[in-house]
Amino acid sequence: MLIPIGNLSGVFLADKVLEPYMKKFDLIPALLAKLVGNSNGSGIALLYVCVGLISFVGCCLFRLNKSMRKLDGVCKMREN
Repeated sequence: MLIPIGNLSGVFLADKVLEPYMKKFDLIPALLAKLVGNSNGSGIALLYVCVGLISFVGCCLFRLNKSMRKLDGVCKMREN
């Protein structure tokens, strides 16, 4: 059930929130426009960049968590 909700909310965010935000003439949209542009499709591009950054930070946080590192070791021991 979460996949359709995520897809619908992603469409809403890209089309109704991020796309108009990238059309503004402010400092932050101008800086982001150097990365994703400010033409049609820049909202979905910004959404992909944000999701990628959130995923990267999440993976780094899991890597720093001692319990997660122990879990990785347990999985490797079970493979052998």
